[in-house]
Amino acid sequence: MNGIRAFGATPSDLALDPFDEGTSSYSKAKDTSPIARLQERIDRGETKLSHDAQFGYLLSLMEELGVSTHSQLLVFSKTSLQRERITPKTPRALYFNDDVYLGFIPGAPFIEVSGMDSKLGGVFYSIDQGKTGRPRFVRTDQCLECHTSTKTLGVPGPLVRSFITDADGVVDMASGTSLVNHRTPLSERWGGWYVTGTHGAQTHRGNLSGREAFALHEKEPNHLGNQMDLRRFFDVSRYPAATSDIVALMTLEHQAHMQNFLTRLNQDSTSALRQFGHLNMKK
Repeated sequence: MNGIRAFGATPSDLALDPFDEGTSSYSKAKDTSPIARLQERIDRGETKLSHDAQFGYLLSLMEELGVSTHSQLLVFSKTSLQRERITPKTPRALYFNDDVYLGFIPGAPFIEVSGMDSKLGGVFYSIDQGKTGRPRFVRTDQCLECHTSTKTLGVPGPLVRSFITDADGVVDMASGTSLVNHRTPLSERWGGWYVTGTHGAQTHRGNLSGREAFALHEKEPNHLGNQMDLRRFFDVSRYPAATSDIVALMTLEHQAHMQNFLTRLNQDSTSALRQFGHLNMKK
């Protein structure tokens, strides 16, 4: 596949990369992402994670990995390993920077973690929220059931989707947008997400859960739009921030697609060089 074309390709254009075979041997390869490097520092005794009574290891992880609370995004669609704990009253919080993603649900037994490796793409972990002297990141490939598909350009990586949900956060698979990136119309974005920030008369699917909310949205566009905080929806004190910022959402969507594009380009190039060797360029 022409890697350059992948940036504008639709999912149906792309074949799955055999990421766990010759190109990268994904499951056996050493991870060099910030998560793996942090674990090495913990193992050497160079740093310790602090445990908080309310947030567990979340705040300490964010400090160690350079992740800001301003990146907080809140998703209430049941679309993660801990989906049974996610509802519009207990959304999953996501935090991110250029190469780290954290997923936190109040009261959940573990935090979902992923880091971007320059060769492997997204590498996925969990960290137990129980207090211990030396916490460990446990690598898991279970996340790849969703995070490696044509929607991620066929490589392991982040995925942003928009779904209509019922009042409990259960996804209606037939009426959503299963992939969101920088090209997706705003009106199709953020189903299953909370959204704070002003956006004028433009509409989106954020903050809507249940048939009645969507019916009202059809009659009165933006009746739950242009929200500045989320106190009307759930107890925000259970999270480090009260927002799910629209700019952070748009940054995430662009970043996720670009990271997958770069991973695919790297793996295609590596595969081609192994197969055909270095080409001699004539002067």
